[in-house]
Amino acid sequence: AQKEIEALPTDSCTTKLHKRCILTSRPRGRYRKFRMSRIIWRHLADYNQISGVERAMW
Repeated sequence: AQKEIEALPTDSCTTKLHKRCILTSRPRGRYRKFRMSRIIWRHLADYNQISGVERAMW
């Protein structure tokens, strides 16, 4: 069993995977619903490139 485990590639282990931004591969500050970093999300939202998102006004 140990030899079978050692034969697996290192990135096949789910604990070693980290969810990243789909556009910039940034590992932190990821907005889960859109799967992109907060910086890119805000940039795209400011220029109306994400549907259903608008600035809050009060």
